[in-house]
Order: sequence, then C-alpha cells, then structure tokens
Amino acid sequence: MNCSYRILEEGIHIGLRVRKTKDKTTVPFDNKPMKDMKLENYDKLGFYLSHPSLPKRIWVDFDQLPLKTLNIERGVIKDELTFVEEVADFGVMKLVRTETFDYLELLDDLNKKKESKRYKLATLSIGDTVVSCICRNSLKMIYLGTFNVHNYTKRSYNSGGGYYSRHRSNEESKRYIFPDNVLRRAFFMFPSEDGKSFAIKSYPTSNKYILELYKHEDVKEVRFEDQKTNSDILTKAIHKHAGYTIKDDSPNAISINTDQFTISDYELKSAMYVSSKKGSVEEMVQYAKDNIATHADSYWSSEHGKYVNREVEYTVIKSVEEFNGLTRR
Repeated sequence: MNCSYRILEEGIHIGLRVRKTKDKTTVPFDNKPMKDMKLENYDKLGFYLSHPSLPKRIWVDFDQLPLKTLNIERGVIKDELTFVEEVADFGVMKLVRTETFDYLELLDDLNKKKESKRYKLATLSIGDTVVSCICRNSLKMIYLGTFNVHNYTKRSYNSGGGYYSRHRSNEESKRYIFPDNVLRRAFFMFPSEDGKSFAIKSYPTSNKYILELYKHEDVKEVRFEDQKTNSDILTKAIHKHAGYTIKDDSPNAISINTDQFTISDYELKSAMYVSSKKGSVEEMVQYAKDNIATHADSYWSSEHGKYVNREVEYTVIKSVEEFNGLTRR
C-alpha cells in the first residue's frame, strides 16, 4: 500500500471536501486520526461527515470511504479513521482505518522518511542511484541528468486537394517537419535485474515523484557519469523509438549500441534530440537537415486491409506558419 498512498501531516485544507489546495472558502486541518465520526447525511454520490476535530462538515464520495469494512452504530463510525493521499489518483484524499497493517506500514514509512536525508533534483550528481521519497520500495533509478528535449511537429499535405488523408494515395502527399517546443525534463534509467539492459523514463522537473529523492550513498553508476555521453544515449534511444533513420554521414552518428536501452515515454513521442543547451529554431532546423534521412510511418492499405509501415521523406521547414504558406491554395 505504501507506494500507492502517503500520510500528509500538513498542507491539508477543508472546504466542502478535504484537499491539498486552499482558497477563501477553506480552513486548515491537521489530519489527526478520528474516532466516532458521524454519518450526517448522504446523496447519490457520497456522504456528509462530521467530527469534533473537523473544522466543518465535509462531503466524501463513495470511493473515499471504505464503507464495507467499517463498524457503524446508529450512524456513528466506531473505527478510528484518518485521511491519506492516493498518489496515483491526482492526490485525492481517502479515509483509511488506522488499525490496519497497511496504515501501520505507511506510518512506519513516514517515520523512516523523517530520519532519512532527502535530496532535491538540483543536488544530484550524474550517475547517482536514487528512489522517490513517495515510495521507499519503488524501483532504483540512475540519474542521467536534466536536459532540454527538442520536439518537432510532422504535417502532411495532399497536393491533389486538402490535407493528407491516410486513405489517399501515397504519391499525392507532401510531408513536412518543423521545430516545436523545447521542454526541460529529468531523465532516469531503470536497470534490469541482470544490469545489462535499461528502461529510460523522463519526468518534468516539477513532477512530485522526483521532487524529493533518497540517494544510495554507496552506489554510483560510473558508466553514466558523463552528461554528454548520456545525452547521446538518450538521443539515439529517441531516434530508435520514434522510427527515425539517421544519415550515415551525420555529425551525430555516434557509435552507441542502443539495443540495451528502451524508451517509451508518451511525452517523448515528438522528440528528436536532447541536449544541455536549449537550441534555437535555426539550430533545430539544421539538426533535422543534418541528421534525419527518413522516418518510419504507417498508412492504411485498402489492399491489405490494415496499417502498413513504410519509410517516408520529410522536408524540413521552420514553423507552422511556413507550412501554412506552402499549403495555402
């Protein structure tokens, strides 16, 4: 349970519901365990609860109250309850019984967190092995660095009239690729059990999963201590995942075996390369011209009755405005 939930002792507020955000309608709440909470009323979606420790009456939906496991007498809940945060469900607060093993495990985890040194992303060194403070039992991950992720947009246009449709002939379409946004993301590697292959994942620098981290002081992955090498590994992994074919004479045709690295982050579906420095539009255009030969794509084949993979050429342009100018009739 302790990877799905966490105890919050501060930063909790009560409006109509218990939540972590505050406004003029909310009051602070210290979230101490409560016994003899009263079920005052209910509606089609949930219950209204009150307790002397609550600054005001609250409403909880059916998922927030473990009704089937509670001992209730004349509308009074005899079990001791407290709120915990469900990490995976966008920080929703749920009531749990405090005598359960799951809660005691959460409490023990909280006490260990108070005793352990915690690190911010900015204090990490490349190659550090860490776990998230949200879950001490989560997988160990190797910090690769925080990079600028350069994203591109692909557009197709049918010269015979209108935007390209996958049902139209491949001969009639023109394909363009141009720079999009540049995002700042932190990258980590998750090693397999044998340590020979790695799954790569990235997070926005504001993601709560990496805001605080525990570091294994005696573990250092020297293979990934160099930021430039790491950016090359990530870029090659992105190319492989996204279906880009790199030109043989590309200045970025580095000799790194990507078979041992996998990257499947949804946020990276439009990425082309990562670097410590944020590239300008001109640099992003030049990178695509210098490096990308073809791109794997799929189209609907009426002959085969399914999507068929193919390699296609893209013309590199500067912006969506240039695309609109080229395709305006």
